[in-house]
Amino acid sequence: MKPLLFLLFSVFAFGQNVELLKKVNGISETEAEKLNAVMLPDFKLIDSYRQGLTTHYTYLPKNAEDNEVKNCKLGNPCDRKIMINYNNKNSVFNFESATGEAEPLKQFWVTYVQAEGGEKKVYTYKNREDKIWLNFFNVGRRWMIKNMSQNPQPW
Repeated sequence: MKPLLFLLFSVFAFGQNVELLKKVNGISETEAEKLNAVMLPDFKLIDSYRQGLTTHYTYLPKNAEDNEVKNCKLGNPCDRKIMINYNNKNSVFNFESATGEAEPLKQFWVTYVQAEGGEKKVYTYKNREDKIWLNFFNVGRRWMIKNMSQNPQPW
């Protein structure tokens, strides 16, 4: 009986949070910052800037020391940083990507997107009804969650 209850609890405790995932497209800057906080609860914002139509947010773990923060801000190699990018057109933000260490990004993926088992090269979440398409994959030494919802290719 206990394994059955755990299984039922796991289905509700981990995996798709469609209401949260709907917030990857067409949100305000404030909502984007709230989404970032959900994605990276143990991280602090150290920098943000706009470049063309893209708004970039740079995060480090909350326990990062001042020297590490300073080095990241100067553009020096910064292994623990996570970059979150949004396309920003007419003050409407669309999540583009989050790139960084695997563990924090995977924690978000498993908790809010898709509780998949096993090791894959690319994890994919598609929800045609709500027009949400996210991929989670390895890029060299880093990992990326990429919003594919605006992709013109057929789903």
